[in-house]
Amino acid sequence: MDIRAEILKEHSKENSEAIAAWVGNNPARLQQLVDLFLNDEYRVVQRLAQVVSKVGDRYPELITPH
Repeated sequence: MDIRAEILKEHSKENSEAIAAWVGNNPARLQQLVDLFLNDEYRVVQRLAQVVSKVGDRYPELITPH
């Protein structure tokens, strides 16, 4: 999945949920998400905040190092 393209398609709770579900408990996918969250343009970062929050709620041990 191209996380950036997906988050820019639609700004909705359902889209954020779908991306968070795709990331799941996968460290490599989480790294893609974190890289975008920390380094992309403001609009992308703002939209990804909800995804990062959802992943962090579900898998705190996975997101703690970041």
